[in-house]
Amino acid sequence: MVQSFSIDELAQVARPTLFDTASRPELLISLLYANLMSPSLWDIMRKIQHRMNESKHKSETDHITAFMEEIHNYVDKKFCHLSPFEVVENVGSVNIEDERKRISGTAVDDSINAILHVLHSFEKSGILTPKQNIIAMINHGEFPEYDYSIIDIIEALGSDFYCKHRPLGVTICADEATLIASLAIAGGYVEPMDVVILGSPVHYTLFLDHACECFWFNGKHEYHDSSSWKKLIKDFSANRCSHKDDTCDTMHPSMTNIGNTHWVRCPKLEDF
Repeated sequence: MVQSFSIDELAQVARPTLFDTASRPELLISLLYANLMSPSLWDIMRKIQHRMNESKHKSETDHITAFMEEIHNYVDKKFCHLSPFEVVENVGSVNIEDERKRISGTAVDDSINAILHVLHSFEKSGILTPKQNIIAMINHGEFPEYDYSIIDIIEALGSDFYCKHRPLGVTICADEATLIASLAIAGGYVEPMDVVILGSPVHYTLFLDHACECFWFNGKHEYHDSSSWKKLIKDFSANRCSHKDDTCDTMHPSMTNIGNTHWVRCPKLEDF
């Protein structure tokens, strides 16, 4: 028997929202596979491989590490990360009550509460910027329309956007996690089973596990292999995992190719 799906369920797979993914974290993995079917992704991969062919590396580990650095540098330089209000300006906003009706369960309220908790924490610490401060917007029942996208939509949204330059595309953290994972798989250095996306409605971060090395891509800007991680944690002598735990404190589900689980603090980087 062929299983039938509603239009809304199909839309969730094609372009899941922040609230869709809070309810069904596995939707991010569908974006990873959709990216791998996009000619745009393979065009990017050919550009990265061309840059790799221009340099020589002594060992397999050196080559893999250099490849991951090239992916990080390409995504960091070519794509522009949107702030909450830039999402509103370029995509739009949603009515929170409408989202509660559309998505069953507590996914919407749990997401809003987690986001407000972080925003109020930033506000108390004096680090909440005007571009991040959507507290009043939420209190008025509206929320930025965070849609997580495949590479083709990411590029289309960037065609009329300017940051420091005209970017190849515009992204948010979940886009960056799925895009980088897709590029790593397309390059042939990791398998889908090597991908772990850790996240919550507040933030998504990516871990890639390879036989020779482990890698952490935290959004566009932050990247670690074992060497850079060891250097970083020298400042956290009390607990070698404290930096990652602080960064990932609000995150709960871990999304993998074989299903979802819950965050166990410092699972792989403890071996760095």
